Amino acid sequence: MGAMTTQEACEYIELGEENYVSSFKNCEKRRQYMKQIEEDEMNTREFAEPETEERFTKEEIKKIHLEKVKMDFEMEQRMSKVMVPNKREAQHLMMIERTKIMDQLYIKYDVKLVDLIRGFKKHKLEEDEDVKALTNSVSQQAK
Repeated sequence: MGAMTTQEACEYIELGEENYVSSFKNCEKRRQYMKQIEEDEMNTREFAEPETEERFTKEEIKKIHLEKVKMDFEMEQRMSKVMVPNKREAQHLMMIERTKIMDQLYIKYDVKLVDLIRGFKKHKLEEDEDVKALTNSVSQQAK
């Protein structure tokens, strides 16, 4: 199975744009659902993207992940100051900015998001003290 865009996936399950936007807004109001959506998206990427030979060590994956977390936080801080006419526009801008971050990491390290996800899971980096510390720090600053 090849990679599928969100639009293609919505068309496949016959989910109209209005329903998609409405569902997304409802989920946005409830942070725990957003975390689940993100996890589901990562699982979908893992499923859709073919396995490749592992090219990164645990330390390299950790370094890239920590850099991504910092970049995501900085982007969210910048975006929180941007005035947009509606939620839909804000969502589009956030998606574009997240894509820019992954593009920068791809250019710098030749790593795809799915490689980062797989490496993170394989090396159980969610248990790493540095990862926990940065994640907690970012979460506290975001409040």
